[in-house]
Amino acid sequence: MDNAVVSRQRIIGVVATVAAVGLAGCTGAAPASSAPHHGSAVERAALPTADHFSALTTVGSRLVLRGDADGPGCRSTSATVDPVTLTLGPVAVSSCAQPDLAGRRAAADLDYDPTTTSETFAVATRTNAGAVETGPVLATFEAPAGDHPATTTADGYIWVWGSPVAGGGSQVTQVSATTGAVIETVSLPHSDFGTPLLAADDDGLWLSLPPNTEDTAPTPVYFLAAGRHSVRVTHLPARAGWWMVAHGHQVWIDALGDAGPPEILWTAKGPGGGLERLGRLTLPTAGVAGDTAPVAAGGTTGLWTFERGATSCALTQPVRVVRVVADRPAVPVATVELPVSGCLAQLPAAGAVVDRDGFLYFLLDGSALYRVRV
Repeated sequence: MDNAVVSRQRIIGVVATVAAVGLAGCTGAAPASSAPHHGSAVERAALPTADHFSALTTVGSRLVLRGDADGPGCRSTSATVDPVTLTLGPVAVSSCAQPDLAGRRAAADLDYDPTTTSETFAVATRTNAGAVETGPVLATFEAPAGDHPATTTADGYIWVWGSPVAGGGSQVTQVSATTGAVIETVSLPHSDFGTPLLAADDDGLWLSLPPNTEDTAPTPVYFLAAGRHSVRVTHLPARAGWWMVAHGHQVWIDALGDAGPPEILWTAKGPGGGLERLGRLTLPTAGVAGDTAPVAAGGTTGLWTFERGATSCALTQPVRVVRVVADRPAVPVATVELPVSGCLAQLPAAGAVVDRDGFLYFLLDGSALYRVRV
């Protein structure tokens, strides 16, 4: 089924919600030419719930929402959002059997075969006429439970990780997001492990062992420079990575100690930059036992996460947006009133938070887009 573009132009209703909390020593306003117009530190934009938006990414200068649509069959949705006016563009609806390019000219097409627990990898591209075409199968990956191939994008590239059925270890394929052409396929040394943490910045791809790995310290962190065939491996004094985010020319890695906490934050800047220890993390509590790794976003203004307030069974609950600084308590920048489910405020999911031009954007429950001045 060809992509069908829903020809309605929706304007999201923007509601300024909450005043700022002071942030000592933290700046980063957007450039005057692109700064959104607002009167508060936090703004909320209602979204049409029928499109079930669940992911938020950047494609060039645009914000892109992705989700699943209501209606018969399996359908996926995508739409661009103007970061200045928070206006939602036309919503593209496609069959789940067809890759959702989400505003790009190319995307990885991963097709799972439950009969063999394997997954084929091909590249889908959009033609000048607007149709989506899928190329030949480039690899067949092992895909048992918890070990599926993974993909991420940054700076005009698509990165795909997987463990080929034929041969040991795993490999990374770099693809142009503009043409769909394969640029490099690189085998990773000593890489018989489960699905790794992936983070791509403008310099290349970073991989770390996942939190559920059974390996012990030291743990390898892999870096593949864009357009290069070589792999750089750095061994950290840690058991595995806990979470990892990247933006521009910087990556942040939260590494787990060999026997559990403490967690140590590491960073690297630039294509030749090695990993440097920033210090021990004092992350805010999410407010409930059993919460997984915190949702984090990194950008030019720093590293950000969320902290729940006291448990409340009211309709909304205050949630703080905080800046993460190694060896220091997390620093609050704003408080957002978020809807409550089961007496706990809902938090944005991984893949639904973007730091851009001095503002933090996050998607919540497919029904609202928030913008926080940081």
